Amino acid sequence: MLAAPLIDILKTDQERIDLIAEEYAILPADELILAVLRLKKRLGGLRTSQAVEAIVEGNHADWISNMLIYYDKAYTFDLDKHAEGKTIQLNLCGIDSDNSVKKLLEAKEQFHEKYSNKTD
Repeated sequence: MLAAPLIDILKTDQERIDLIAEEYAILPADELILAVLRLKKRLGGLRTSQAVEAIVEGNHADWISNMLIYYDKAYTFDLDKHAEGKTIQLNLCGIDSDNSVKKLLEAKEQFHEKYSNKTD
């Protein structure tokens, strides 16, 4: 997997928060809290309690941005281990969902053309 082509999608923090809120903010608060608590060891006590408090208050932007701090560190760590030259950044900032999908499909096709004839 580390040698496979990878697309690193860029969105603004606010766009990311909004997209995540669309999917997760509709879930019951107790389920969200349990999910955060499962990450307590990695998040640390303070970040965990802040996220739980934000969920209880219905402050989705706060708990999501809190969680993104953890996930961004994990993603950066994995990106740094990925094979050199097999990652492209795709800037989708300010681009609506339909056009984002089109750009992703174009990037996928470019990767397919670039790497389908190579054997490693």
